[in-house]
Amino acid sequence: MRLKQNKDFLETILREAGESWPTTFIARKEVPKFTGGMIAANTLRNRDSQGTGPDGKFQLGKQVGYPVDNLIDWLLENYQGGNC
Repeated sequence: MRLKQNKDFLETILREAGESWPTTFIARKEVPKFTGGMIAANTLRNRDSQGTGPDGKFQLGKQVGYPVDNLIDWLLENYQGGNC
């Protein structure tokens, strides 16, 4: 039960952050800022190379980005919960 409550709380926080993000996409290098340092850009780079990163990845010049909603969905799918 607690894991479900934590995930619901996390989803609320992430959706609110997504709504206040200034664009509908987010550069990979900005993901640490979006997640408060919880996810590193290199983590996403590695997950992308394994084919397990967020859906909708695109590249503009040398920068890689994701639709914000897809990033949020990916974060929620990869939420593992637990007590720290």
